[in-house]
Amino acid sequence: MNTTLISTPPTSEPLHVIPSDLLDLTAIESPTSVALHAPDGRTVDYRTLAELVATTSTALVAASVGRGDRVVTRLTNDVPAVAMVFAAWSVGAVAVPLPPSMTDIQLASVADDCTPALVVVEQLPENTAAFASPVLTWVGLGTAKPPEPTLRRPVHDDEPALLMYTSGSTSKPKGVICPAAAIVFAVGSIGRQLEYRASDTVLLMSPLSFDYGLYQVLLSFASGASVVLADASNALGLLRTIRSRPVTVVPAVPAVAGMLHTLLSRGGSVDTVRMVTNTGADLPPSRIAELRIIFPHAAIIAMYGITECKRVTIAEPDLDLDRPGSVGRAIPGTRIAVLDDSGRPVEPGTDGQIVAIGPHVMAGYWGAGELTAERFGVDALSGERMLLTGDYGRIDADGYLYFTGRRDDIFKAAGVRTSVSEISAAVESLDIVQSVIVLKPTDEHGLSIVVTATASGSEILSALAAVLEPAKIPTRCVVLDELPLTPNGKVDTRRAELALTKDTP
Repeated sequence: MNTTLISTPPTSEPLHVIPSDLLDLTAIESPTSVALHAPDGRTVDYRTLAELVATTSTALVAASVGRGDRVVTRLTNDVPAVAMVFAAWSVGAVAVPLPPSMTDIQLASVADDCTPALVVVEQLPENTAAFASPVLTWVGLGTAKPPEPTLRRPVHDDEPALLMYTSGSTSKPKGVICPAAAIVFAVGSIGRQLEYRASDTVLLMSPLSFDYGLYQVLLSFASGASVVLADASNALGLLRTIRSRPVTVVPAVPAVAGMLHTLLSRGGSVDTVRMVTNTGADLPPSRIAELRIIFPHAAIIAMYGITECKRVTIAEPDLDLDRPGSVGRAIPGTRIAVLDDSGRPVEPGTDGQIVAIGPHVMAGYWGAGELTAERFGVDALSGERMLLTGDYGRIDADGYLYFTGRRDDIFKAAGVRTSVSEISAAVESLDIVQSVIVLKPTDEHGLSIVVTATASGSEILSALAAVLEPAKIPTRCVVLDELPLTPNGKVDTRRAELALTKDTP
C-alpha cells in the first residue's frame, strides 16, 4: 500500500441519523441535564431548549419558511442563536449562521448570494430596503402569531442543512454547502475520536458561524455535555466565565490560545480542564507549552480541518511529545492522500497537496459551479467524495500528517522558498513575542511581521537572526497592543496590512 494514502477504520452507524436528533434524543434521555450556560448566567436544560426550538420552528412556519429555504441569522453566542439552527433543521430549512460582527453591507451581500426566505438579527439594519428577503429581529420572530403546531419536517440524508460562509480574511466569503448526512457523519467520527462525555462542560468561544464553534454544540449535544456560551472578544468576561464555571474542554484557535495564557497566567492554573483542542492554524511549541502551564491536567490535541470537510485529522492526546509538528491521522472512516502538482501520490515524507476522501466531504460551494469542480470530485478507487484542500503537507510512514501551510501561505523570500507557518513558528519561539501575523512580500512591502510583544520591532528582528536564515528574516516588524482578528478568532491579514501601512515612516 502506498503510505501516502492512509485510511482509518470506519465508524459504526451513528446513533443520531439526522442533525435535529442531536438535540431531540438527548432531550428525551436527559431532559434535566444542562444543555447551555448562557452569557447572562442562566442555565438551559435540554428539555427547555427543545421546547424553545419547537416554538421557534412554529414561528418559522408562520414566516413562510419551507423545506430547502435558507434562514440567515446574525446573532451573538447566546441561546437564540443555537435555537435558530435547530429550528431551521426541524422545518427542513438550511441554516446560514453569520458572525454577529458582520456589517449590514456584508449581511446584505450574503443575503443576495444565498437568497434566504428569512433573515433574523438582533438589531434591524438601517436600510432594510436593501434586502430582498424579510428581515426580523429575534424578538419579532418570537412574538409573531404562530399557526397551529405542524408536523416536523426535519432535514435529512443528503439534503443541504448548512451554508457555512468562510471568514473571507483574504477573499470574498464563499458558502460551503453542508449536507445533513455529512454533518452527522462528521459529528460521529470526531466524537468517536475525542470522546466528549455527558459530564463535560465545553467552553464555546467561537461564533456559530465558524464551524469549529458550531460543531462544539453538536458534539456536546450528541454526548449530553453542557456548553458554556462565551465571547473571546470580551477578555474580562471570558476570564470570569472560565474562573466561575467548571470547564473541562477548551477548543481554541492559536490566537485565542495565546490570549488565554495572558488572561490566566496571573491568577493561577485551571485544574478542571481535561482536554484542549486546536485547529484553524498550526500551534507552535511555545504556545503548547503555555497551555500546559495554565491547564496542567489537560491533554493537548492538535487537529487539522477545513470547512469544506469539517475535520481531516485528529492527533492522539499529547502527540506533540512523540511526533512534534504532527496533526494526527485521518478521522475514522476517512482517508487522506498527498499528491504532487500532477495529481500523483508522492513518496512518504514528501510535501504535496493534502486531499481528503470520505463521507465528511461537503457538497461544494453555493452558486459557484466552476470553483466546486476545481476543488471537489469523486475518488476513482472508492467512488467516495474527494476534496482538494489547497493545503500542503506530508505523511510519514505511519500515516501521520504534518501540515506545511496553506496554498497561499507558501512563498519565496529573497529567492528562498518558505512559508507563513515556518516564519510564524520562528517568531513565536522568542520569549519576547506573544503572537504574530506574517505578511508575505508584495510590491508594496517586503516580508513583514505584525506582533504583540514586550520588545521593540528592531529587537525582535535582531533576535530572529538566531532562529532563521538571513533570507527569511522579515524586513519590518510592527508591534501592536493586540492583533486584529476575524470574527472566528483567526488573524485578520487585511487589517494587519493596514497596520503596516499606518506604521510606514
